[in-house]
Amino acid sequence: MVTQATSLRVTDLALQRVHEQLGPQGLRIVGVSVDSAESHKEFCTKEKLAFRLLSDPDAKVSHA
Repeated sequence: MVTQATSLRVTDLALQRVHEQLGPQGLRIVGVSVDSAESHKEFCTKEKLAFRLLSDPDAKVSHA
C-alpha cells in the first residue's frame, strides 16, 4: 500500500537526485508544502535532502 508520506518521500528523493545531477549547472530546486518550517527542517535532516522546502501554511501557493 502506498501512502501519501511514502509517495512524498519517493518524490523528494527523486528531486534530490535531480538536484545532485543538475545543481552544479545552476539548477535550484525548491519544494513547497503546507507543513511547518520546523517539520521541513527535520525532514530534510532525516532524509539528507540538499534542496529547500518552503512552508506554505495558508496553502496560497499550494492551491494556486
